Amino acid sequence: MTADEDFFFYRNGRAGENPQDFIKRFESKDLKDAMTEGKKATAFANRLKSGNTAEEWFDALPIVDKATWVDIKRVFLVRWPKKTASSRSTHDKSNLLKGHVLKEDELGIWREEDGRDELSHVIWADKVLTLANDVPDPAGLLIPEIRRLLPEVIRERINSEFANWEGFTNAIKAISKSSIDDALEKTRTLRRTIDESRAATAAARALLLQQYPTAPLRHML
Repeated sequence: MTADEDFFFYRNGRAGENPQDFIKRFESKDLKDAMTEGKKATAFANRLKSGNTAEEWFDALPIVDKATWVDIKRVFLVRWPKKTASSRSTHDKSNLLKGHVLKEDELGIWREEDGRDELSHVIWADKVLTLANDVPDPAGLLIPEIRRLLPEVIRERINSEFANWEGFTNAIKAISKSSIDDALEKTRTLRRTIDESRAATAAARALLLQQYPTAPLRHML
């Protein structure tokens, strides 16, 4: 389905549909200065999906409310007014920032962002900068806490202190995928070695108990 085929206004609970965005797109795409008011009204009607709430609403409008595009837009915005988003407190914004955690199992992975592929830690850093600016935290007072929550692989590759969020996030974005991959492989190898050592120790103890079942009791006496 092309963008043109999906450029209809439904208003029947369709997920992601925004009345104000529809109006903006209609005005920028379909309206032309040379068009008569009648053609503008027809063009608008043709963007209302057949058999849906928006078309039924438009068909029921009095003729006077369809006389000009200004009239149509006015009654449209009365019927579907712009929603005002609830305002988050600084405390809530800080918690949102702290809750945006980069996990080790996400590292080294390419993800799609705004139509292009990008590394997960770069996407994370861009989001963190947006959240920090939204708090706002111009002095970077929350940077130490956010840095502490980073995977060790990332913490080891950046400085311990930063003057601002731009410096902090740019340092993270500068870390190469190859550096992350090498560090993750070393970490996995170390963990395997530790796990194998613990397993070997547990097996040796189990074998010892089989051979000398009373040995733990004698050790306790």
